[in-house]
Amino acid sequence: MNLPTEIIDYILELKESNQHYERMRKIIQELPIRAAVLYLTNKLSNIEDLTTKDERIFYAKIFEKCKCCERHQFRRPTATDYINGYLPSYPTTSTRTSCRCICRTSIRNFCLIDNDEISEDNYHPVLDNHEPIFWAHVF
Repeated sequence: MNLPTEIIDYILELKESNQHYERMRKIIQELPIRAAVLYLTNKLSNIEDLTTKDERIFYAKIFEKCKCCERHQFRRPTATDYINGYLPSYPTTSTRTSCRCICRTSIRNFCLIDNDEISEDNYHPVLDNHEPIFWAHVF
């Protein structure tokens, strides 16, 4: 039993429409992450001065949804962690991976910028009189 050509064409049209919908849905989900990456990539070396805390919270909420790779989802603070004062350890090494996304690096560094308070008790005028090493130089 053969179906009429009109029905076959209609079925194929529905299939293509559904495939288009799924592609667009994925693009729409990724768009805020890609836009944030592009915007912040140009500001990495001076992100503390060029963004406000509210902007960093906004970007943290976007980056916590990123699914770029498995490694960047491991030990990546959430926006809630950032807001609640989470303080990750400072990077001591740089590991190159094939993924070039800045999602984890950005949130971890937002935490370091806003949650690592320098107290007067811990400051020594001679020992601490040096230029700070900014996190973006590690990468």
